[in-house]
Amino acid sequence: MYRKETNYWPRHIHLLFLFLLIGGLLSFSTVHSPASAQETDGNANIIVTLSSDPSLYVTRGEDMTIAADVENIGAAAAEDVRVTLNFDEDWLSLEDVRFNGSRGWVESYNDSSVTLGFRYLEVNNDDDDAGDETRSATVVLNVAPTVPINEELTLRANYNWNDALNGGAGESNQVKVTVKAAEAVSRTLQDDDGAVADTTPPVSAIVEITRDGKGFLVRWNGVDNASGIAYYDVQVCRMPCGSYGWHSWLTNTTSLSEWFGPVEGKEFAFRVRAVDFAGNVEPWTATAGMDTTQAGDF
Repeated sequence: MYRKETNYWPRHIHLLFLFLLIGGLLSFSTVHSPASAQETDGNANIIVTLSSDPSLYVTRGEDMTIAADVENIGAAAAEDVRVTLNFDEDWLSLEDVRFNGSRGWVESYNDSSVTLGFRYLEVNNDDDDAGDETRSATVVLNVAPTVPINEELTLRANYNWNDALNGGAGESNQVKVTVKAAEAVSRTLQDDDGAVADTTPPVSAIVEITRDGKGFLVRWNGVDNASGIAYYDVQVCRMPCGSYGWHSWLTNTTSLSEWFGPVEGKEFAFRVRAVDFAGNVEPWTATAGMDTTQAGDF
């Protein structure tokens, strides 16, 4: 029987062209979509820069500010940026946090750190429509009046972030500020010739020792009629002092009492000296001011 042969090539060619056309359209929409390019091409790259005010020296008992600038220098947007500033709770205490333009918040804080949060940082480029890719905040810290003179305060921030691909983490630069004593108080001694410099050292003494649990509460005080007492140094020795010698217990302290212990049945002696704001240093006494054999009940 005669069978008519049919040519299917035209239909196949039409289907092939149709598939190529659809594939090209899909490829074009994927490659040239700005939103997709922002999400997939490269990573965010966050840097945090700290600066301090004052920048070199800070006075005990006063505030210092740490400015944190957070910038995205990468090729993709960053989300949920967290910046944690750690500080020594013995020397510094958190006073306040301020954000530039209210584009951040305090994520958490405690006695030795504060964590700042920033929701979104755009890609860093020159396009004015790309958004603001820099954030900033100011952390206010108070310098304890008991910080030793010439102590160097070093601060650094740790941070992390998320982006479209994998996020990242880093450390900021360090800032270092040296602690100095307050300037001499303006009060001066007066005589017939007018104002004269304060050259007289203060006078101090151990005034009381009381039993307190397994130790003792030691109290001291002092007097300086000119520039005023800046701080005290307190020494301790295990009795007899001639055998064990004197050792520093507290230095540059503005406190007037402190607990000492546990003593475990041993006896101790204490002596104190004061330093005024003019820099006059009271000499150590040759003998103890008081010892624990003179302690009263708390």
